[in-house]
Amino acid sequence: MSEHYDAGAPTRAPNEITRRFKCKAERTVMKLAHAQTALLARSALSSGNLSHFTKKLTCNLFSWSTILGNRALTGPKNRCFKKVFDLDQDEGMRILTSRGWLSTTPVELQRAILSNCRWQRLEAGVSIQEGGEEIGELIGLAQGIVEMRTILGPDDTPIMHFAHPVVWFGYIPIIFGTPRRITGAAKTPVWLARIPHAAVMAELTKRPEWWRHFLQPALYYGDVAVNIAADLLIRDSERRCAAVLLRLCGRRFAGPDDSHPCEAPVTQDELAGAANLSRNSVGAMLKRMAARGLIRLGYRGVIILAPPALRAFVETGQ
Repeated sequence: MSEHYDAGAPTRAPNEITRRFKCKAERTVMKLAHAQTALLARSALSSGNLSHFTKKLTCNLFSWSTILGNRALTGPKNRCFKKVFDLDQDEGMRILTSRGWLSTTPVELQRAILSNCRWQRLEAGVSIQEGGEEIGELIGLAQGIVEMRTILGPDDTPIMHFAHPVVWFGYIPIIFGTPRRITGAAKTPVWLARIPHAAVMAELTKRPEWWRHFLQPALYYGDVAVNIAADLLIRDSERRCAAVLLRLCGRRFAGPDDSHPCEAPVTQDELAGAANLSRNSVGAMLKRMAARGLIRLGYRGVIILAPPALRAFVETGQ
């Protein structure tokens, strides 16, 4: 049936017409985005050039985001593509230069590094690094928690560690020229500063005396590995479980935030895997710790009510 104009019919408000038009336009662009992604993927699989596919896809994503006013690709279902235009970059720089490795370096190095950074906010579950990459990246964690696993074990290797702010990672290929051995993913929403491999090397070429400052972050992985090994060598299973819980919460050792409760966003399955225990045994242990007032089982994880008291239990069993 053809449409015709009815003078007696009620007219739609201009705002309603605009809204309907924008929704239709967004659906059209999203269909186009999906179609282009499929074409890019088929081309990459046939040619084997995955790096070109990744670069082209990233370019297209931001183009589509611009077309849609940063709405459709940054909505609740597509938050992994969200830009950080709504985040305070000055606050991020203050965080990264007030704590952690970068705060111990000369101001000139701090400025050089952060002048090359790209700020990124990722939602929980989004991958940050896959492990095995030969091209590195200096990644600074300003907010949120990153879960880390090793690629040296079998595919079902459980969570190894949670990284808390401020920490730097991703740089092993830059410093040692070897592939990454760690996977990293956002356990909670995270705010990252990412400095490309080439940019870091360019700064180090101009100022070779800065190389010595990169030895300190290189020790981070070693310290974490030794800490993990020490925790897993605790023979008493309940004390071992408590030690791993403290480490995942970022409270394994005494610190300035000890007086405050903290939450580890970890399930009982994940905690059991990290502590090399069964889920049933971990469930029973957590109930006993909760009965003693050491922890509280939350909806999204485990809350440590008094980190010093739980550390004392790890050390003495009391």
